[in-house]
Amino acid sequence: MANATCAIDCNASEIYQRNLKRLRKSYAHVDEDLKNSFEEISRNWRTAQHATPVPGIGVGPPGTGEPRGPSVWKYRIASRDRRTGSSNGYRVVAYHHAANNTLYPFCIYTHDDYEKQPPQKDLARWANEVIETLAANTD
Repeated sequence: MANATCAIDCNASEIYQRNLKRLRKSYAHVDEDLKNSFEEISRNWRTAQHATPVPGIGVGPPGTGEPRGPSVWKYRIASRDRRTGSSNGYRVVAYHHAANNTLYPFCIYTHDDYEKQPPQKDLARWANEVIETLAANTD
């Protein structure tokens, strides 16, 4: 499954949806930028859009069959509205659920929001909210 196309579900996180709504007010092309980037990410979620694992968070709970390797990834996405490349565009942080090969974005931001990235404790909380939502929906 490592080379299989990965599904992307942007609806599992309220935080992601709220932040995306806020960004839409300032960046008219954010949805189109994300659509194009998500198409590339779905083909190779481990390397596309400067993918980097976020260590220490998002490892599936015991008994879920999730791998012990990295499952939360950060992507750099170019913004046409900011007229910059991916280095000054959007950042999307997403949880990869290996069992169904689906990526669940749970955070989107720009460097105007966070100089580096949101605090680790916030990322962990948001990732866990997605994991808990997925677990509740499979019960």
